Amino acid sequence: HSYRALAEALGYVRTLAEKADENHHVDKLIGAADLWLHLVDDRQIPYLKSLYNYGVSKAVISLSLWQEKNPTDKLNGKAFIDKANAYGYLTSRYQAYTDAGPQKDNRKNQFFTPKFPDDVIVKEDGQYQEGWDTLYYTSSVTHPDYARQWTTQDLKNYSFNTRFVDVEQSSPLFEDYSRKHPATRKKDAYYRTKVMQILKEDFNLVTASEEAREWAFPYTDYGLGTMTVSPPSGAAYD
Repeated sequence: HSYRALAEALGYVRTLAEKADENHHVDKLIGAADLWLHLVDDRQIPYLKSLYNYGVSKAVISLSLWQEKNPTDKLNGKAFIDKANAYGYLTSRYQAYTDAGPQKDNRKNQFFTPKFPDDVIVKEDGQYQEGWDTLYYTSSVTHPDYARQWTTQDLKNYSFNTRFVDVEQSSPLFEDYSRKHPATRKKDAYYRTKVMQILKEDFNLVTASEEAREWAFPYTDYGLGTMTVSPPSGAAYD
């Protein structure tokens, strides 16, 4: 009870019903299957028809598309996404703003930012903040600009109604000693929350994150993995 009162005072409490009043697509989350497709094109429309005909009335069709820096440049799935929307499904797109690496060392192009290493968090000892695999964590101060740029470009051609943001809420909060984008952990949380707010309010998208954090609840509609105590064997966690 005491924690609930504190959360309300801090503005962390925003119910799913309240969010649905602002965006009717949020209601489609309740009882939805979460389906991840590695790649998609218009030839897979029969897959959607079979889902619908078998009685799957609610689903999040999540497109990973994370192998390329600008995946939708090579996506031939506009009709697929439009058809999924017509069936009443949520159509989601993967994005991550947190990871970057030197181009020569980077194995996944979408993690390379044109401002490496300028965007990277600097630790107290002057070293760059290590991230996943061989990559580094970027400052959350830079994330809102990437969210606006990439999402604006994305929605010019594709009618996604949902967005999944990887890493943003699953990694710890950092202090950043960079002279270009210094940040306390509180400031870090602010900018990570700002990313979700932009996606929800500026683009009217249903928002999802890897895991979830209380400070971003007002602008995050659901989190993947939040209820997972430990991943099952073979679930691709390392």
